Formats: sequence, structure tokens, C-alpha cells
Amino acid sequence: MEAPRPRTVRVRWEPHRPHTPVTRVIETSCCGTLEWCSEGGRYLVLRRGERGQEEAGRGRYPEARAVWAALVARHECADDDELRRFRR
Repeated sequence: MEAPRPRTVRVRWEPHRPHTPVTRVIETSCCGTLEWCSEGGRYLVLRRGERGQEEAGRGRYPEARAVWAALVARHECADDDELRRFRR
């Protein structure tokens, strides 16, 4: 029997439009490029784009967390070169 295939997650980035006065950052990627957030019972991923903050995956926890997991799995740290220099 084959292992189940991981679900393919589509990520669509759009301008961040806060739905509540407070956006709570719960977790960040290694270099802070991505942020796992909640706003009034909804979850989303934030990043800083060329025109300000962008969001993806806004919704209920399971769907939004799948987007977060997919993004983190393929994330390359923006500070990788600096970290390598530091470790030498």
C-alpha cells in the first residue's frame, strides 16, 4: 500500500486588509519573512511585499495551517548567507 500523497496547496497572495484592530503573530519563519497570524478567530500568513504587507490562506485553522506548512516547507531563509558566515 502506498503512503498518502501530501495535499497540493495553492497560495494566492493579496494585499493585507486587517479585519480586526489587532493582528496577533503566533509564529514566524526562521528569518521572519513569513508570519503565522490570527485575527478575530481567522488565521492567515503574512509577508512583506513590494507594496506593503500581503496575506495568504485567510480562513479557518486547518486550511490556513496547510498554507503555512506548505510555505515553510519550501522556504529558503533570507539570512542563509549571513548564517553561514556566522557559523564559520
